[in-house]
This record gives sequence, structure tokens and C-alpha cells, in this order.
Amino acid sequence: MKQKLITLAILSTLSSSVFITKVAAAEEEPRSWEAAAELGFNLTSGNTDTSTLKTRVDVKHTLTNWDNQYILDALRQDDNGNESANKWLVAVKGNYRLEKENAFMFVEGSREEDQVGVYDNYNSLAFGYGERFYDTESVFIKADIGPGYIFFKNNGINQESENSGILRVSAELGWEISESATFGQKVIINRELSNEKNTKTRLESSVTAKINGSFQMKFGLTILNNAKVPANLKKTDTETSVTLVYSF
Repeated sequence: MKQKLITLAILSTLSSSVFITKVAAAEEEPRSWEAAAELGFNLTSGNTDTSTLKTRVDVKHTLTNWDNQYILDALRQDDNGNESANKWLVAVKGNYRLEKENAFMFVEGSREEDQVGVYDNYNSLAFGYGERFYDTESVFIKADIGPGYIFFKNNGINQESENSGILRVSAELGWEISESATFGQKVIINRELSNEKNTKTRLESSVTAKINGSFQMKFGLTILNNAKVPANLKKTDTETSVTLVYSF
């Protein structure tokens, strides 16, 4: 309960700081919202009754000096009436644009829960510097780096809460292949600075095809790797999904 209260406090602080910035400049700056909601569902019956529900909400808000993003990603799977997988991620990130072209400072907080993964829960807070290194009408590449802090609880035998300083590095690629198709890839690396020194890497790749003005079909692959894990767990988890995306 204490961990969850701390996590909520971190995310609330991030959201509050962004909210204050918005209110202070409400009368003088234009606002721009972009949002996409995804839904995927798979159901099998017969010898095995399995259902999987995949949901994701991605909201972007552009202000005069801030580019803000809010993400909720969840997956639930039931096998023969028993919950076999339940994991979700919530993240808030704000990029403050600097006077130097395509440069920004960022602050990001996130919480992950996964009942069958390496971590029962994983909470992070980081800040640092980033740049958009390449930007054309069809392709962009950006990256950022900075220090941070995590507190977490492992699955398996060790259920004690732990914490560590981290070095956080992330990079993102966006490519508009055609008027109806886009490719995206994002990698986030958290390198622990404690004695354990685990490195957690999250890679997200996707191809999105437009159905009409608002609806898209998305094919996604998420790979999560931990360099150091308990003996009874695997280092790499993968998630493949096909979802319907509604943009508004």
C-alpha cells in the first residue's frame, strides 16, 4: 500500500506541474490534443477456453513550450476461467522545448505491474536531456538520456521491496511509409546503478494501416528483456498483438 501511495504521489506531482503550466498560460497559448484508443480481443473455445483482452490509450498534448504524453497499456488473459496473465503500464512524460532547435528537457514517471513477469511492480522516475536528431516530412528520430530512480518488488521468492538509481536512455523512430501506413519503434533502457546492476530493456515496434479517416489496424510487437533474473524466470518476454485503433 505504501508503494502505491508513493507511486500515485509521483504521478500526481508530474500531472500537477503540467496542469499548473497549462492554467498559467491558458489565455495565451493554443492547445492541441491527439488521442488514440486501441482494443484487441481473442477468444478460443473447445478443449481450451482462452480469452485475451488488449487495451491501450495514448494521449498527446502540445502546448507552447511543452509536449506531454499520457499512456495506459493493459493486457488480461484468462485460461479455462482462471486468470493466467494480468499486466498494465501507466506512464506520464513531459518534454519542455529549449531555445536550441529540436532540443528538450524531459521528466517522466511510470508504474508497471505484471503478475507473471520478473517484477511484480516496477516504478520509475527520470529526467534529462533529449534531441530530435532527424526530422523530415516522413521520418523522425529522437533520443533522450538522464538519471532516475526506481523502486520495485520482484516476483518469485524475494518479495522484499527494493530501490536503485538508474541511467535511463530512450530512442524513438517514426516513419510514414505511405499515406495509409506508418511504422514506429521505441526502445527504453534502464541501467541500474546498484550492486545488482540489472539492465531492463523495453522495445516496442508497430505497423499501422489506415482503414478510414478515424480507424486503423495496428500490428504490434513488444519485447521486454532483463539481463539479471531469478533462476525460475526467463530473461525475455514477448507480446504480439493485433488491435483496432480509433484516433480522435
